Amino acid sequence: MRLQKRIAVLSGIIATCSLLLAIIIRNMQLQFLCNILIGLFSSGILIFVTSLLSFFQERNATVYSLYHGCFAFQQSLIKDLRIDNRLSIYELRDVFAEAINKYQVEVYYYMCQLNEINHHTKLYRIVMDLWENIRHIYLFVTDDNELLGKYILGDITYEEFQSYSWKHTGEESLSYIDALNQSLKDLAFYMNYFNLRKGKKLEGESADAD
Repeated sequence: MRLQKRIAVLSGIIATCSLLLAIIIRNMQLQFLCNILIGLFSSGILIFVTSLLSFFQERNATVYSLYHGCFAFQQSLIKDLRIDNRLSIYELRDVFAEAINKYQVEVYYYMCQLNEINHHTKLYRIVMDLWENIRHIYLFVTDDNELLGKYILGDITYEEFQSYSWKHTGEESLSYIDALNQSLKDLAFYMNYFNLRKGKKLEGESADAD
């Protein structure tokens, strides 16, 4: 997205400058140079429009991928949350590893991409709200994973491990999960309203949904 944005800006500047210069030298009997500038203006406009369309197409695809990345991150924690942490230590470690991987590959990457969009748009506000919620959940998971790793390595005792309160299933985390679900609903509504998904079905969406 960054490349398309830079190309659009640069081509827009070239097109504008070429047009202005062509207007200035129009009456200076420099027809050949004027024709060159008009050609630059036409090429600049063409590149500008192409880059802009490419930018919005990639933006829409990135938003769609971010939505599914957040959903995949949640799904990786569901078996842990549903059974009240009744998992073996190594199963729980695998749950944490999967959730961390989903976040880094399918959430954080797309969040960095979407930082290129206009910061004054509704979409950016929705994305930032989603990011704030999922980021806190991820931090809870990494804290718990670090504690689990210390226990497996023998750096803390069994009593210390047993007395630890899991952050990713605590009340604060659950409140962020509720807020994340609302952010996902807002993003899904935005995607449907502006037709960003081009008929693709969203995760968790019923078959008869609009």
